[in-house]
Amino acid sequence: MKTIAWFSGGVSSFISIFLLKDQIDEIYFIDVKEQHPDTYRFLKDCEKAIGRKFTIIKNEKTHSAVEVIRKRRYINGPSGAPCTSELKRKVRQRWEQTQDDLLRYVWGYDSEEKHRAERLLQTTPEHEHVFPLIDAMLTKDEVHGLLERLGIKRPLMLSWAFVIITVSVVLKAVWAIGI
Repeated sequence: MKTIAWFSGGVSSFISIFLLKDQIDEIYFIDVKEQHPDTYRFLKDCEKAIGRKFTIIKNEKTHSAVEVIRKRRYINGPSGAPCTSELKRKVRQRWEQTQDDLLRYVWGYDSEEKHRAERLLQTTPEHEHVFPLIDAMLTKDEVHGLLERLGIKRPLMLSWAFVIITVSVVLKAVWAIGI
């Protein structure tokens, strides 16, 4: 069995990786064109903290959220956001098809996100899943405290700048699809 971690670019996913770093075989980051530039600084800081490189993968046809929204002509719907499906979930699923090993995934859901973990267990029973933050009963605030103790600066996307950038991307998408 191969243990895989999917680094989201956020604090919780990194701390889950940090807690299980000696058990993880490979760490992946799925890149999206509109990623905040500071995400890459944070990624490098995280790599340095655990002494390992993360493998960056992306959708080969497009890795742009704006392009996906323009093509699909909506931002979010009953089955979720097309960006998440096209740029994250399907990229992971294509990668899974190249694997011969049984897979064990490490996820960064904190103790306040048990509902997300339960949904993941129901929708992907073909893989084993571990949730180190839930198992340790760590809240988001505690996870951020651990990052601070490690001396790693939080990614800017977690500040008000992220809200402004997100609004900017959504406005570009709305303009692109002509709403």
